[in-house]
Amino acid sequence: MIRFIAIIAFASLLTGCGSSFVDSGQALGSNDSQSLALGDLDKDGDLDMVIANLNQGNRIYFNDGDANFTDSAQALSDNASRSVALGDIDADGDLDIVIANENQANRIYLNDDSGNFTNSGLSLGSSNSFAVALADVDNDNDLDMIVANQNQANLVWLNDGIGNFSDSGQTLGEDDSRSVATGDIDGDNDIDIVIANQSQQANRVYLNDGAGNFTDTEQALGENDSNFVILEDIDRDNDLDLLFANENQGNTVYLNDGFGNFTDSGQQLGANDSRALAVGDIDDDGDIDMAVANQNQGNRVYMNDGSGGFEDDDQSIGTDSSQSAALADLNGDGILSLAIANSSQANRIYNYEKEKFSLFSSSE
Repeated sequence: MIRFIAIIAFASLLTGCGSSFVDSGQALGSNDSQSLALGDLDKDGDLDMVIANLNQGNRIYFNDGDANFTDSAQALSDNASRSVALGDIDADGDLDIVIANENQANRIYLNDDSGNFTNSGLSLGSSNSFAVALADVDNDNDLDMIVANQNQANLVWLNDGIGNFSDSGQTLGEDDSRSVATGDIDGDNDIDIVIANQSQQANRVYLNDGAGNFTDTEQALGENDSNFVILEDIDRDNDLDLLFANENQGNTVYLNDGFGNFTDSGQQLGANDSRALAVGDIDDDGDIDMAVANQNQGNRVYMNDGSGGFEDDDQSIGTDSSQSAALADLNGDGILSLAIANSSQANRIYNYEKEKFSLFSSSE
């Protein structure tokens, strides 16, 4: 009887346990969380987390560097907060917080350089705001603000360079808007805007003239109940494509021709009550994959084939009322983790465990 281990190249002697996201076991709060953002708030080299909560204090969680999060005990107002964005809005070298509130003024919280935040005192509008994004839309080297409002005009607020904002006077549509994404979609080196709309209203694209003035391209991208939009180059042709999370409909992918004209790829990804998307190279193969936050259904992962075609990875992650998601390397190991904000349930961190292989042992 001879016992041996045979290793044969390309043979099926290697078995994998399957790559997947695994719950880290952390339960971060139990608020009605609507949105999350990741950034290095305390300048210690890792990514911290800000959670926007509905009618409860918005919360800040500090990362210890190993993807373990601790509540900072800061509770930033108790507004009906729907969205959060991070950026250095006062040009002092740290990340500040912008919160979009429903039927209340949107608020800005300034960082003291170590992750402690103070209300700036600015009261920006009183619209029914559902989303906020920060970007330099007028090319003056500071971060401006774009706010998506429900059944009211979407607004553009211009920064004076030190964190004071003024309404640009632009009113972009009056749809049931739920999300906003920014990026240079037509290759002219300025920041354009895409708005995701609910109530079976078309999603809209607005082009920038270079000075922060926007024009509707009159593209009507679907008539879905869209809750979220993200811009990313998914087909690796060096322009920004569009991904929409839709409610009880397939999530959709629109490909850019390089000039800001979008074509429906024909993909219908799932049929869940999808609330948000997150993108990143999950499987480290050089293309952009996607995670989808679903309400009261398992969150899903879709892998990119390299040319913008997505396939469900057959992972069902949690069964919470998920509202927001982010993909990022939270512990510096080069592997993306998935952060999920849940409504009236604990927010969760899922770590990606890559496929491991073992060798068959055979005897003769």
